[in-house]
Amino acid sequence: MEDVFQRVVFSLVGNDLILSCGQFDTEKCLQNDPQKTFSLILMPKNGELLPVQVTIQVQQQANLRTSDKVIRISDNRIISPFAVITERTRKNIKLDGEAAKFLGFLKAQEGLYQLIVVNSAASGRYTLKISLEDSEDSPSQSVDVFVENSQSHAHFRKPKYSVEIDANTIENGLKLTQVELEGVPIDEAKIMILDGNPGWITVEEYGGKVNVGKFDGPIYSGKSSIRIGAVDKKTWTILTETVVEVEVKNGQEPEENDKNLTENVDNSRVLEATFDREKSEVFEIQLDDKNLKLDPKSMYGIDEKGRKVPLDPTSITVTPTHLQFTPESLKTLRILGLSLKNLESTQTTNVLIRLISTPDYLKTQEKLAARPIYPAPWTRENNEIHVELKEELALGQVVGVYPAVSRQNMSLVSRDIEMEGAMKDAFEFDGKTGELKIKQRIDYESLTENQKMFNLTLSSGDEGFKSVAVLMVNVLDADDNPPIVDLGSFEEIALPENSVPGTKIAEFDVSDPDKSEIFTVKLEGEGSENFRANITSNGTSILSIFIAENAKIDRELEDALAVVAIISDMSGNRASLLLPIRILDVNDNAPEFVKKMYEVEVMEDWPRGVIIHRVEATDSDAPGPSSDVKYEILKSEDVPDVISVNSSTGTIEVSGDLWGLAREVPYKYIVIAKDDGAISQNSSAILSLRVREKEDIITEEFVQFLEPKFVRAEVIIKENLPLDTKIFTAKADLRGLPTKTGGKLVYSIKDLLNYEKEPTFAIDKDSGDIFVAKEIDYENKKEYTVSFRRSFR
Repeated sequence: MEDVFQRVVFSLVGNDLILSCGQFDTEKCLQNDPQKTFSLILMPKNGELLPVQVTIQVQQQANLRTSDKVIRISDNRIISPFAVITERTRKNIKLDGEAAKFLGFLKAQEGLYQLIVVNSAASGRYTLKISLEDSEDSPSQSVDVFVENSQSHAHFRKPKYSVEIDANTIENGLKLTQVELEGVPIDEAKIMILDGNPGWITVEEYGGKVNVGKFDGPIYSGKSSIRIGAVDKKTWTILTETVVEVEVKNGQEPEENDKNLTENVDNSRVLEATFDREKSEVFEIQLDDKNLKLDPKSMYGIDEKGRKVPLDPTSITVTPTHLQFTPESLKTLRILGLSLKNLESTQTTNVLIRLISTPDYLKTQEKLAARPIYPAPWTRENNEIHVELKEELALGQVVGVYPAVSRQNMSLVSRDIEMEGAMKDAFEFDGKTGELKIKQRIDYESLTENQKMFNLTLSSGDEGFKSVAVLMVNVLDADDNPPIVDLGSFEEIALPENSVPGTKIAEFDVSDPDKSEIFTVKLEGEGSENFRANITSNGTSILSIFIAENAKIDRELEDALAVVAIISDMSGNRASLLLPIRILDVNDNAPEFVKKMYEVEVMEDWPRGVIIHRVEATDSDAPGPSSDVKYEILKSEDVPDVISVNSSTGTIEVSGDLWGLAREVPYKYIVIAKDDGAISQNSSAILSLRVREKEDIITEEFVQFLEPKFVRAEVIIKENLPLDTKIFTAKADLRGLPTKTGGKLVYSIKDLLNYEKEPTFAIDKDSGDIFVAKEIDYENKKEYTVSFRRSFR
């Protein structure tokens, strides 16, 4: 046979029809060909067979290209437009890579997309990968993105948000909308209502959710325009603003005295002013209405920490020409708002005052706040610390710990401390620990009267912003010294539970400046009865701690103990040693099932995948592998392999064909719960499974569900539904031969995969109506598996 065609694109090789585009061009020979359908006629050479017509359809391959190979961004703007062109596809593009965090796209028309900046980014070089969405073999392009001198610009996503709400649905906590703040880190700005609040609306400082707050009065019909701003947390300047317009329907109609709240919404204006809080000598705003009066209820102030604070009306004066504020009343505020009303014309003037500070002032305040502080009882007002110092303390012994700590970040700056005083040579200050130690011997009898009471001055901080502590030292006359225990690098004792009695768990060297070698020791504190201690002296005194013979060390009862060893010398001087003991877990507990027997009934026509029950076991060992419970069903020739258990959740589902397995005697399955400890522990429970025939005549009374029928019923709901929203109604009835009189059927519901105490759904026990009982968030959980039950009571 031979093919007849005006262009030789296809050829016959034997009985095979092939492309004839050249040895190296086969893969691309039809790629740019405008003709997508070819009709061929195959003619027999000998004329014995009839001609055969063949139609060939060329599948279109998607293509993606970009207008440039590089994207350059400056000040959050793409310097030159950048476009993405797609051909032979209707799929949208998809952005991946580092630059996808701050770049997005707009679809200009079919097959044409423009890239835009959607978030701020630091200067640097990034990579952007552009491909087609939902396509495994998608064409793609990689583009270098250069961000140069990028600056964040705060802005709300929309200049205006509109909300319409029925007054009958308004309740505390109801979300109205959310204003999205962009272009500024979340910890550098806070969102707040500037003015226009009808009195029952709140906004979250960081999330931007606009909610219904607590309210006592009526909700009026009409529109309210609420100005919401983002405020810089350091300078308290307003970075950007937006408006939320709330329209209330079916609310209470305002009385005559309140008509100006709704009828004269447009008959209002806003006066704004910004003052330097520290440098301004006069705080006043010029007025052009001589009949304005202050509305005391409208006053509010925002302080340095963003808290709403009350204002004193007497600190504000309204004259025919000016609105004046006393400087004293503004020294702790950053924002002040109030309303002035003209009772004759019903006009309202809303006033917003911003109180800013110069960078130099803010820098000075930061340095003042960063001045170090010393331990109590030291204060800036009283910087004296009284120290009683015993004579003959050992060299290197700690007199006290006096670190200088920055209030700004709580970081130790003890190395910067300078010590002065007539007796400073007798001490050294350890900059690493903040410890004041004995450097020279101090003998009470050899000191002059002036040396028995002396001062040491500690100073720390930047020049001009130093903090000073005066240690007023009083040397005490003493006859001896307490024993000294050398802790070395000791921090705590790590002790496995169930350790063998008599085991030594710690030892320390004990010494005495008075050269005493005879000591006694006793143990006190929580759990001390589980241990014993002794001190042996053979040139060196050793304190040893052992596990007592009658010890009960069980991590499941106590995971930590605090024992105090009290060491005394012959003169009665005592030293106390705190021994923190952490009890280590040993896998000595097997998982325990909540029930030893689980009884389940199924019908022989139930399909695979139906969840029929859930088993549960808990392990009292410490969180980790020793308490991680896994489930399995033992395989046995005595029972059919038709059910399986989820190893993690314990849910039981049908995994095989139940047809032909119906019988009166239940099948007994053994369910195993085991942990992942080094030496695994396990326990078992019985799952009694009774399979009924589809047409089984039930001689006893039982409950049968009419809705849902027992297949995988699916209910689709939206996230963020209000609580108590009805989503489904279960229906069931009694079947079989009646055996009970009186009583009624009641419904119950159980979330098979939810371990939380608060259920997500609730059911009316009488009607079967199912309601939302907890907030539903699609991003946290996309589906729930629940079971219904109706029992006879």
